Amino acid sequence: MTIRKCPDGGLIVSGTHFVPADVRVGPSGSFKPIGCSHLVNVETGARVKTVDGYSTAPRTEVSPQALYDSDDWGTVAGMLHRPGGGERVYTCGEHLLATRVPRTLENERDEWFRPPPWRCGGHPDVELPTDYDGLSLDEKTDWSTLLEEVLRGDRAVSGDCLPLADLGLWIAGVYRAAPTARSGIAIGTAHLLDHADLALVAHAVGFYRRSPMVDGAEKLAPLATRLLVGASPKVGSDSRFGGFLTGALARRLQMTDSTGHLLDPSAVEAAKALCLSVKGVGVLLHALAAVAPEFLWTHAGQLVRADIEALGTIFRLLVKAPIDADIVLLARELVAASDCSASDVIAAANDLLFDPLRSKVVEAMH
Repeated sequence: MTIRKCPDGGLIVSGTHFVPADVRVGPSGSFKPIGCSHLVNVETGARVKTVDGYSTAPRTEVSPQALYDSDDWGTVAGMLHRPGGGERVYTCGEHLLATRVPRTLENERDEWFRPPPWRCGGHPDVELPTDYDGLSLDEKTDWSTLLEEVLRGDRAVSGDCLPLADLGLWIAGVYRAAPTARSGIAIGTAHLLDHADLALVAHAVGFYRRSPMVDGAEKLAPLATRLLVGASPKVGSDSRFGGFLTGALARRLQMTDSTGHLLDPSAVEAAKALCLSVKGVGVLLHALAAVAPEFLWTHAGQLVRADIEALGTIFRLLVKAPIDADIVLLARELVAASDCSASDVIAAANDLLFDPLRSKVVEAMH
C-alpha cells in the first residue's frame, strides 16, 4: 500500500473551503484549495480535528482539550455555530488554531505564521473491494456505467470525499486514490469524451485537464477540433465548456515523455489550427509560446486576423519568446497582414514595451 503525503506538510483551509471526511483522499489536482483530511500532531500522534460551520467567538478563549473531547462543538464555551462562515477551527487537544485563509504547514509564505506541530499524516490508497463516497467498489466495477450514472445524478454519492460541484475533480480524486482501478477509470472517462451529452463530456474534460498524461487524453485534440471550429456560442471557446476544453488541450500539448520529447504532437498541431481560426484561445497561445514560439512569429499576422483582440497577447509573448524576433519588423507585418491598424499596434507597444524598443515601434508606425 502506498501512503501519499500532501506537499508542504499539508494544507489548512478556511470555513469556505472543503475538507474531505475520508483520510484516503489526498492531493487530487484541485484548482481550488482543499484541506488535508489527515493532519496529526507529530509530537503526540493525536489526529487534528475540524468541523464545518464553527468559529470562535470574539474576545473569548476556547479550551483545546474541551473542544477536542466534544461531539458537539456548539456546546463548547467560546464556540459559535456559523454555517458558511469564513473561519475554520482546528484542534489536536493540545493546540487550537483558527484561520480564515488557506495556509501550508511548511514553506508558508507568511513569515509571521507559526503553526502548531501538525503535519499531513499520509493518505493510504483505496483498496478494492471498498466503500468510497457512498459507492460500493470492487474489481468488477463497470466504470463506464458507474461514472455516467454518477455524473447524471442517477447514482447517489455522499459527497464526503470531494466537492460534487466539480465532478471532473471527483473523478480525478478517485483515480489518484485507487491505483488498482485506474485503468478502468481511464477507459470509462475516455468513453465519456465521445458522449452526445456535452455536460458529461465537460466533466470528462475536467478530469483530463487535471490528468493530461492519462490514457484517453489523446482524444482531446480531435475533440477540440470537432467541437470548437465553427462552434455555437454555447460550445465555442468563449463559453465555459470551451474554456475547459482549450485549458485541457493547453496542458496536454505541453506534456513530454521520459526523453523530453513532446508526448502528443497532434495536440500541438490542433492548437495551431485552432489559434488560426477561432477567437478567444489565449490559453493555447500561451502554451504554444512555450513549445513552439517560432509559430507565433511566422504566423503573427494570421493569428491577429483570426482574433484582433489577441494582438496584445501575441505581442507580449513574442517579446518574451526565446527567439531572435525583430519586434519592429513584426509590428509592420501585423499591420500589413492583419486587420489591425497602426494605432492598435502603437497602443499595444505603449502597454507592453519599454524604451528604447517602444519608441522604435511607435516611430515605425508613423
